[in-house]
Amino acid sequence: MATDGDYNQAFASFSRRKNATSELTIEEWLKVPAKERERLFFMAGLKDPEILQRFREGIEDVITARKGLTTVEKEIFMWLRDWGYNPPHGKEGSFEDLSSLDRIMFELRINMEMARGHAAWVRSQTAIRVFPCRRFIRISQRNEPRDWKTRWNEAKVLTAAVPGVHATEKVALVNHPIWTALSAFGNPYAPHDWGSGMGDESVSRANALALGFKLRPNTDPMQRPLFRTMNEGLEVNTSEE
Repeated sequence: MATDGDYNQAFASFSRRKNATSELTIEEWLKVPAKERERLFFMAGLKDPEILQRFREGIEDVITARKGLTTVEKEIFMWLRDWGYNPPHGKEGSFEDLSSLDRIMFELRINMEMARGHAAWVRSQTAIRVFPCRRFIRISQRNEPRDWKTRWNEAKVLTAAVPGVHATEKVALVNHPIWTALSAFGNPYAPHDWGSGMGDESVSRANALALGFKLRPNTDPMQRPLFRTMNEGLEVNTSEE
């Protein structure tokens, strides 16, 4: 169960993002480097700063669990109606319609998942000596699941030069580059793709050793904590002895 600390960390992660209005589509945004996207709060095709800010406030309510998803969804829908929002001609009810319930819920969920995923990643850094690995798992069922076995294997091939991935289990060191290679967004944390239903769980030191991992936190920089905010890069914590 999530704690107040979890919600606070997730809010801190999201609050560092700066609002960015743009006509860019989702596909165009994904071409922007991940380290730049992480610094921004944006919505595909949205140029109006007032609407963007209203969505931001709703997302913050969800992230901090002040309000539920359904409540915020309705509030934003009503706000857009009162504000006088009209969807593009011929796009009513589509993804381009900001007042469609599907679009509102999409924005709430993906931003909530990003913030909470980043918060979980931060926690994993503080506990990296006790839980040095992560296991890739399904956390929510999907009617048409993606082929994650193939995705995992492809990511493993891309990062094969770096040791730290189990040969058969979907387990890797917390800071192994396979997590970034696996992500559609270029992030080392969940969500790994739009509505994927996939996540990860911590693997204890004892279990990692039993799986054959070579744990050398004193000599392997990849096994040391990293500091990463949503508007900064990565750096190794060199204070570890």
